[in-house]
This record gives sequence, structure tokens and C-alpha cells, in this order.
Amino acid sequence: MSALATADRPREGLKVVAIVSSAHFFSHFYQFALAPLFPILKGVYGVSYAELAVLISVLFVASSSAQVVIGFFVDRFGARNILITGATLMSGAFFLIAFFPTYEAALVLMVFVGLGNAVFHPADFAIFQGSVPKSFVGRAFSLHSLSGNMGWASAPPVVGGLAALWGWQAAVIATGLAGLATAGLVIVYRQMLLDDSGAKATAASDNGFSWADTRHLFTAPILSCFFFFLMISITLIAFNTFAVPAFTTGYGYSPILASALLTAFLVAFTAAIFPGGVLADRIENHDRWTAFSFTLGGALILLVGIVAMPLSAIFALLIVAGLFFGSAMPSRDMIVRKAAPEGFTGRVFGFVYSALDVGGALAPLAFGWLLAVDRPKEMFIAVGLALVLAGFSAILATRWGPPRGRPVKV
Repeated sequence: MSALATADRPREGLKVVAIVSSAHFFSHFYQFALAPLFPILKGVYGVSYAELAVLISVLFVASSSAQVVIGFFVDRFGARNILITGATLMSGAFFLIAFFPTYEAALVLMVFVGLGNAVFHPADFAIFQGSVPKSFVGRAFSLHSLSGNMGWASAPPVVGGLAALWGWQAAVIATGLAGLATAGLVIVYRQMLLDDSGAKATAASDNGFSWADTRHLFTAPILSCFFFFLMISITLIAFNTFAVPAFTTGYGYSPILASALLTAFLVAFTAAIFPGGVLADRIENHDRWTAFSFTLGGALILLVGIVAMPLSAIFALLIVAGLFFGSAMPSRDMIVRKAAPEGFTGRVFGFVYSALDVGGALAPLAFGWLLAVDRPKEMFIAVGLALVLAGFSAILATRWGPPRGRPVKV
């Protein structure tokens, strides 16, 4: 059965989205699954919190370093087996942390967790390209994003709760087994996971797979998408990590109130993702909608940093900004889909999504410095400007791009 044949069957396409998104949930879950255990692991490993934080950094460095390379493998060999391998490696490595209770072992295993994590964006989107009806792609992207956000949100309470009941090793074993079970689900339904890569990329070149094809990544539309995702990552990392201390030190709010402001933004952001997917399936000008949403959302956050206003107004601005930001996320992925030449989905999504990990590495340094020099309100100004810049780069990504479906010529 061809990818096109499967993509014409909405029910099978929805099953594909559910299977892939279930695995994607654990990709995000494991990124923050160790953090709730830090108070316990500090004593178990005999290390400082700074050394424990390196475990998370190692995961992101390994993931970002491997993601582009894996994108090439997806285009050359197909996404299905690479997704299965990555999901199994990621979950299995995390599972083994419970059986080797030393810091050095955890450090090595987190490298493998990161390598497994690196497969998801290039493989998932290549599968969506070949297995999901065109009329449903926007909603597929939205469900994929939602699964990742749910993974982030559920890791602290699930891991922390299991550790409180049965100990940290039982928590790691249980969540590792859950991820392995999901990898098993992907294996069972692997015949449904078709993609647009592999055969097309091989047929496109008489010499087969060539690393010279990296030149396709350094064209104006793809670089604009990379910058676009970098700004998005900076926004999300800054809010998730520094909004609470910024509100407490810059505005004098209590930690509970500051947390409520952050929660209001994140809930609005998450709630808008699926409606944004429905909208993305109904519009053609994804770049314009994304630019409008990001620019407006950025402007509202900018106001929080430069205008004195009552608490109720800040709540309202953050909720509206979160709604616009979240609603544009599926259109964001549609922009990359349009920019990717046919048969190059894996490497393009791998390259572009590596910007999220780059932003994850840079944002803490920049925004941590702003708080260190007692400039908390400037954090909101920087976040607002990052969103506005993301909006402009969304326009550039399509204005500089080739006609849809035509490979980039360089």
C-alpha cells in the first residue's frame, strides 16, 4: 500500500496520529522526569544540584547534536524503523537508570535517552506527511504538540508521586516500562506508519544518499524556519523557567500568585492548540496567521514589561497572549511542511527542530543573567520581542520559499 493510499483514509490517518503522538508523549516526559527526583538523587549520588542539572543538559545536547543526522537517515531509510529504535532506546535507557544507582552511570544513560529523543521530530513528521490525509494534517500537528505538552506537564506529579509511594527506583522502573510498552505499540502497528521519505530521496539522486544534501538546509526559507523555532524556544523556556521569579522580584507578587500567572498563560496556550489545528486545516495563509498571532501575543507580553497595570490586567493579557500563541502552533508546523522539498521532510524537520534544543541551551543563560542583575521586567520585554521576531521570520520563510511541492534548487 502506498503512502498516498493510506493518506486517503481518514480513520487510518487518525490511528497513525494516536500511535505516533503516544510515543511523542514520552519524548517530552523523560526530558523532565528526573528533575522531581533531584532532592533524593542528591543524596543517592552524593553530588550537588549543579551536577544533577548536567544530567538534563546532557540529554538536550545529545538530542540536538544527533537530530539533524537522524533526519538524513529518515529520508534515506524511512521513518518507521528509526522511530521504533529511538523510542525503545530512550525508554530502555531511562529504565536502566534504576539498576545502576551511580552518577556516572546516569550520565551515560542520559546520553542514550537524548539520542533516542532525537528521532521523534524528523520521524514523526515524515510519517504524518505520508500517512495522514492532507485535510487533517493541521489537526495531526496540533495533537502531536498537545501530546508533548502533556508529557512535560505530567512528568513532575507522576514521577514525584510514584517516588513518594514506592521510592525513586520504582518510579523510574514504572515510567521506563510505560515508555517501552508504547514502543511496543509502535511495533505492533508499524505497517500503518508510512512516510514520504526513503524511496523518494534515494530515487532523487543517482548516487544515493549524499551528505552534500546538507546544502538544502542552508537556503533562506529553511534558515528562516530555524530562526523562527529558536525564538519560540526562547519564549517557552523563559516563561517556564523564569516567569515566577520575575513576577516575585519585579512586581512583588507572592510565589503562589506568580505561579498562578504562569499557569494562566500555559493553560491558555495549551487550550488553544487543537482549535489552532482545526483552523490550520481550513486556511491556506499559515504564514499570515502565524505572524499575526505571534506579533499580537508578543506585543501583549511586551506591555507587561513596560506598562504599570493592575494584576487583573496582567492576567488578561497573559491569557490572550497564550491563546494566540497556542493557536498558531499547528500553523507553525505547516510552514515548515511547505518549506521542505519533497523527500526531504526528515532532515528539514530534524534541522529546524534542533533550534528548540539550541534555544533551550541559550535561554537560561540570557534570562538568568537578567535576573542576576536585577532586571526582571526586561525578561518580558525580551520574550515579547522574541515572539514578534518569530512572526516576521514566519513570513520570510514562505516569501523566500519555492513553489509548494517543488524541490529547492541550489
